[in-house]
Amino acid sequence: MSTVAVSATDQLVASALLPEGFKVPASRFIHPSTRMRQLLDSEPFLFGPGVYDPMGAELVMYYGFKAVYFSGYSFAIGHLGTTDMDLYSNV
Repeated sequence: MSTVAVSATDQLVASALLPEGFKVPASRFIHPSTRMRQLLDSEPFLFGPGVYDPMGAELVMYYGFKAVYFSGYSFAIGHLGTTDMDLYSNV
């Protein structure tokens, strides 16, 4: 049986935005770029699977990945079937 050290950012904490009893990773309260730098300082590489919707991001988190790649373009293609470029060109 191995022992894994849990850092303060890997712990689950309560959030005022969620019902009582639900918890989120403490790293959600740290700026994303700061958290990414912390991870890159502590590990030789950082693997972040690419997803195209929030459900995919939840699955990535559930399976223990520490990072995820998500872009507006991939979200638009996944949900609209086209890019969202022309939606904003007339504004």
